[in-house]
Amino acid sequence: MKLLRFGMVGGAAGSFIGDVHRRGAQMDDLAVMTAGCFSRSPEKSRATGDSWHIPHDRLYADYQTMAEAESAREDGIDFVVIATPNKTHFSIAKCFLEYGIYVSCDKPVAMNVEEAKQLQALAEQKGLHFGVSYTYVNYPMIHQMREMIEQGEIGRILTVTAEYPQDWVANDLNAGVDVAHKWRFDPAQAGESACAADIGTHLSCPDCCGHRRLRLDMSAV
Repeated sequence: MKLLRFGMVGGAAGSFIGDVHRRGAQMDDLAVMTAGCFSRSPEKSRATGDSWHIPHDRLYADYQTMAEAESAREDGIDFVVIATPNKTHFSIAKCFLEYGIYVSCDKPVAMNVEEAKQLQALAEQKGLHFGVSYTYVNYPMIHQMREMIEQGEIGRILTVTAEYPQDWVANDLNAGVDVAHKWRFDPAQAGESACAADIGTHLSCPDCCGHRRLRLDMSAV
């Protein structure tokens, strides 16, 4: 089986999710990270690349240069992982698709439905795969839950109440320091639904019981 090569945009050391994607993609030894543009800060990007053993000639100052260069290499990346703030997903994904590179994008795909539809159309036009990291959907317990609901084993589902406490926010506020990853609280950067379209989508469990009438109570703090 071919060993896939991938790169990452965003996700520098200290980010919320970058290293999780890196380890997850390489877990089964079917993919290896070979390139990246991990931060807008050259120093931070290089430090991250060094810690992940990425050659300096495969570290890029911006994602446009990365997409162009990698698409021209015989050993270029097969897909890119996008691990940047929500506002940037559309432009980065569009760029890599235009250069013929598969995309694995963190949630949400884009800031609105119109942007998402543009990416869908572009991927279909180019014949490329576009993946979104709804990883919990494939957990065995999720499939078991869906089967139990469909078979009526636990009765009719009327309400699902879910929480995803993020105590790091309260801790920073209590300590009187600047809130880490504060872009998540800015609609201009995170989107109108903020965390509900980002980390909150894990709680919606669409593959399990999305066909039922649900009320989701999601807590960001």
